[in-house]
Amino acid sequence: AEAAFTSTRRQRWRNFEKLKNKTRPQLRELISASINAVKDSSWDKCRVHVSGDFFNIPYMQAWFDCARARPNKIFYAYTKSLKIFQKLEAEKPSNFHITLSEGGKYDDLIQVLNPTHAKVTVIGRKDTTTLPIDHDDSHAYKPQGNFALVIHGVGTEKVEHLVG
Repeated sequence: AEAAFTSTRRQRWRNFEKLKNKTRPQLRELISASINAVKDSSWDKCRVHVSGDFFNIPYMQAWFDCARARPNKIFYAYTKSLKIFQKLEAEKPSNFHITLSEGGKYDDLIQVLNPTHAKVTVIGRKDTTTLPIDHDDSHAYKPQGNFALVIHGVGTEKVEHLVG
């Protein structure tokens, strides 16, 4: 979306500028204000980051704090920030689901940490996966084991044949 829409890129980078160089309490306050601004309070799931990742320890902690303050809501995120998660895994509240994304600098930690992880795949590629493909994020917010994600905009034909 950032590549296709300049306004989306500007908005996301403006949000990042507001967040960087803040303390954990400041981050928690900004995140909470954003969550509380949602007019429809009937939501039950919150995907953290449609784009972006956890960029430091206080930022991940602030998200954990916000989830902890809302125990009846489900929070979930994909991350390649494995070093940060490794340090904070014990702090993660039970209503916050983390999916480790393959393809980052520290993929070797996935086997050490051993929570759910996702593999990005492309339809029709020779090394396609036999993992179940998550079409709607349900594998991320309702952990069911490892799964695959189809890269957006590439090979959008039917994917059922990949599921093993």
